[in-house]
Amino acid sequence: MGSKSTIYYFIVFITFLLLIFVRYTEAQDVLIRQDNCEQAMQLNQESVDARQSDRKLSLSKAEEALALAEKAGCKEAIALSNKNLGILYFYIGSFDKAEKHYAIAADIYDEIGDLTGKSAILHNLALLMQEQGKYDEALELYKQSVSIETQLSNTTGVALTEYNIGLISYYKGNFSEALQYFIRSHDVLEKAGHKNGMMDCLLNIASVYETTGLIDIAIEYFEKANVIATELNDLYTVAMIYQNLGHAYWDKGDPQLAQEYVVRALMIREDLEDKQGIANSLSVLGSINEEHGNNDQAINYYFQSLKYHQELNNPRGISTCLFYIGNNLLIKNDPQKAIDYFEKSIELALELNFRQILRDNYQRMINANIQVNNMEKAYDYLLKYMAVKDSIEAEITEVSKIHTDRSTTMGRKIKAVYKRWFSSLSLWFEISVFLNIALIVILISRKK
Repeated sequence: MGSKSTIYYFIVFITFLLLIFVRYTEAQDVLIRQDNCEQAMQLNQESVDARQSDRKLSLSKAEEALALAEKAGCKEAIALSNKNLGILYFYIGSFDKAEKHYAIAADIYDEIGDLTGKSAILHNLALLMQEQGKYDEALELYKQSVSIETQLSNTTGVALTEYNIGLISYYKGNFSEALQYFIRSHDVLEKAGHKNGMMDCLLNIASVYETTGLIDIAIEYFEKANVIATELNDLYTVAMIYQNLGHAYWDKGDPQLAQEYVVRALMIREDLEDKQGIANSLSVLGSINEEHGNNDQAINYYFQSLKYHQELNNPRGISTCLFYIGNNLLIKNDPQKAIDYFEKSIELALELNFRQILRDNYQRMINANIQVNNMEKAYDYLLKYMAVKDSIEAEITEVSKIHTDRSTTMGRKIKAVYKRWFSSLSLWFEISVFLNIALIVILISRKK
């Protein structure tokens, strides 16, 4: 009997120990999972911090974060890691990989009901479509993002998305509409203290002014954007600003300073492995060489740029490079070969409704067809050129009006502030005089 009782107690004791061990193991697993989730979130933040200055480090941190998050089964961290990887692949031009990671993140945000995360992914997917010239798809995704941000009462989120809608307006040649989006977004983001958003808006306000011929005003806004980009150590945007400053100084007729800025931009972009940026810098170097009459070297730069744009499947960039190659061939007295490049450029530009490049192509096609003695086609292109030119000039007039109205409004605000200030000073002066008189009266009465 005693031995049976001993065995019974022993079994109970062992069972109790096993239960304690299981509970301890479960608690340890929970702690390890929590620790892995926290580490994954920390690695994601480190990836974001390094994103604009060290792409390789940023990519490594995001991949490490994803591995930890998947190991722990932490859905929020998995979604964030995929979102960050998507952004990085977008920057380096791997659009298919970017879209894959965005899709994974979108599904998880839907599953966990994270509207903020879902809105951000819609925004990023729209940007991806926009970069590939799929403007209608991009607009639809932006509208979905704005709808969620409005539902969340997130005015900053709405402003950031409207800024990108402004970019599509800019690409389509609707400069006055784009400028209004950029200005409205900037004012909201400035109030919110959102420096990255302010910087992007300033950069693109400058681009509108440069495109419409207000070069000095454009340079002023590029410099404002550069102050913020430098403060944020955002090398990606610093390179973009250098390139735009280079283009602006080229427009002003200072090719030497233009080339200095563009070369600085290209060096940063090569370090960042920014294929889109490299393509754009090569194109501007082509324009500078064209200005110097080095047409063969210019064509070489344009072909290098074209190769990157084709790799990135960027129809806007492809259309622009094809035009510039054709233009240099025309300068070199090879009109028939130039016409081939102009026709390819026009085909893409029509799909994108890219009015600036259509205008330039039509203008060169007039000259090229005259040189090959095809007067009928030259006349057709003259009519097309006049129609597009008039629509763009109307936009330029509207942009100038918006700038004048904005400057007048700012002037009125400054005058109002000064008026209130001087009114305040006047009031204090009157009070001061009264107090001094009162003090003198008191002192005189005491002497008596």
